[in-house]
Amino acid sequence: MRYLLFLLASLILISCGSSRKNPPSRIIDRPIVFDEEREQLSLDYMKERYGLEQEQPVIEPKMVVLHWTAIPTLERSFEAFKNPTLPGARTEIAGAGNLNVSTQFLVDRDGTIYRLMPETTMGRHVIGLNHAAIGVENVGGTPETPLTEAQVEANIWLVRYLKSKYDIQYVIGHHEYTNFEDHELWLEKDESYRTQKSDPGEEFMAKVRAATADLQFKPLPEPVRNETFPLIRDIVEDYEKYKENTLEERRIKHEDILPLIAKWKDHELFEVNKVGTSIEGRSLNLISVGSGDTDVLLWSQMHGDESTATMAVFDILNFLADDSFQQEKQELLQNVRLHFLPMLNPDGAEEFQRRNALGIDVNRDALRLQSPEAQSLKRIRDSLDADFGFNLHDQSRYYNAEGTEKPATISFLAPAYDYEKSVNDVRGNAMKLIVQMNELLQEYASGNVGRYNDDFEPRAFGDNIQKWGTSTILIESGGFPDDREKQEIRKLNFLAILAAIFSISEEDYKRAAIADYSKIPENDSKLYDLKLTGLQYELLGDQYILDLGINHSEIPSKGEQKFYFRSNIADQGDLSTNYGYQAIDVSGFSLKPGKIYPQTLPNLKAAEKLDFSDLLSEGIAYVKVKDLPKGQNYTNYPIIIVGERFRAPEKIEVGMNPTFFLQKTGESGYAVINGFVISLDGSAPKIENGLIIRN
Repeated sequence: MRYLLFLLASLILISCGSSRKNPPSRIIDRPIVFDEEREQLSLDYMKERYGLEQEQPVIEPKMVVLHWTAIPTLERSFEAFKNPTLPGARTEIAGAGNLNVSTQFLVDRDGTIYRLMPETTMGRHVIGLNHAAIGVENVGGTPETPLTEAQVEANIWLVRYLKSKYDIQYVIGHHEYTNFEDHELWLEKDESYRTQKSDPGEEFMAKVRAATADLQFKPLPEPVRNETFPLIRDIVEDYEKYKENTLEERRIKHEDILPLIAKWKDHELFEVNKVGTSIEGRSLNLISVGSGDTDVLLWSQMHGDESTATMAVFDILNFLADDSFQQEKQELLQNVRLHFLPMLNPDGAEEFQRRNALGIDVNRDALRLQSPEAQSLKRIRDSLDADFGFNLHDQSRYYNAEGTEKPATISFLAPAYDYEKSVNDVRGNAMKLIVQMNELLQEYASGNVGRYNDDFEPRAFGDNIQKWGTSTILIESGGFPDDREKQEIRKLNFLAILAAIFSISEEDYKRAAIADYSKIPENDSKLYDLKLTGLQYELLGDQYILDLGINHSEIPSKGEQKFYFRSNIADQGDLSTNYGYQAIDVSGFSLKPGKIYPQTLPNLKAAEKLDFSDLLSEGIAYVKVKDLPKGQNYTNYPIIIVGERFRAPEKIEVGMNPTFFLQKTGESGYAVINGFVISLDGSAPKIENGLIIRN
């Protein structure tokens, strides 16, 4: 009898609702099954999830939540909502009750609006807010069936219709629901019950909000702030106290870290174990600390020439062993157990190269597992069954945060575990941690954070470790102005990793708004070391305007200097959408090829006696030397030393070494030697290094 009364009331509500303030013809009623079973399941859900005990599953609407179904057709979308009980395939939400998902409205891709249930009857479509939310699902949302402009228009109309009937205060996208945690409307009792959503997307919501701005809906609540940030700020103030001063340069070898590992082996706080051996026989060591139930695995230098985080790992170990912040660290280590593998590819590190001694990329050996380094990482991950993993890398210094001139100093990624880039709780937790790390990093390197491409790579460790059930965060260290040895970036790694570890310990990451992950700008590749804009260039009697993008490539050296620069023209033409660490507007300056000194000198000692300022003022960039020292490829001279048969280039092209002059009537001009700019204003010329070119 109760069900019959409720059904009658529902039908009256539908018919009456169609006649108020808006034409009823726009809405087509197509009810889903709402029988006694569904009514009881709805009441049970309200009681168990929200603590609400009611006679009927009715709501007082305060918000409209817009969704997509991620199903390409109307009929299949309708079938997903039709039955009272949850299908067996929805395992990610089955633990929160057997009530099937449902929504008050369903909008087809042509803009047709269907009402599936009374507007004031609770549907199951958004965690924590169903008791106050009217749901609007839009058919589609897959790559093949993106939401349409007709659906945008229908949603705008529907929002206005609902606002005219109810006290609607918020219009939100499904991906924004976690912003309401700690809000008075949030009633979900289970702190662990969250799913990761991206629908209906920022662009869709922006269009709906712009068209309904006159209705003056309330803005989204600010996401809950990370409670660990004040602690991390205090720790970072004393960073120099924790910095491992034996590691000051990026070119770290296995022998450089062995004394540090030995130090921690003798320390009562840490447990140090040899967990493998590289192809060439170098030890792989795991440093563990803490007694908590949550295991966190961090591995660095999987690529031998990516060592920024290796330095930061030893800084973190120093912090953990220091006598400061004792209470905070005690609580931390009671909750988590940390495992640091600071150098996974010591053979690659020996040559400061990406690949291991076998010549393979260890990060593409997660399936075949033929290298001992890959086997060790897989064995460690499996034995720990790690809850969280940090895959620590370096990336190109030429990546920028998309749409800005800022280098992508730190880039994050929650790797995909399938080609569809699905988001489950494992990957979602990684995204939430990234949101928090990004928020903190903005205080120290505003605008310098990017998001790495998340295309699924089935051979990669990050993607597979995510698939194996460990929430995996990739951290890539890029470039930063005046920081070739990445000491400032090392500090950013220190604070970001510590922030994440404390957040894991306190479970603060669960409060993060996952929608903010996609707001981090993607990595772009539009940076050069030097950008020259607007130079005049003559070719075959005609004048052209060119921009030049110049990069300073590091070449390994076995001398006292571990590397030298050999620069190249990375691109030329219209580079108006590109940026430079150093950018110079040379509009009005003409490019002039460098001349060769008229005499051939016997050796470098003779060249050293030259007045380089005079040579450059005369447009001379090259000096021929007869006896060139074997094995030496650079000098500290601000000119280029060349062999006897060398001929100066007559034109510029991509890939060549940028050595030329920029002249302008009435101005002193510039010399560009090996890609470094020298102002010809009478001051002593100085560059990072010149080159020795033998032919």
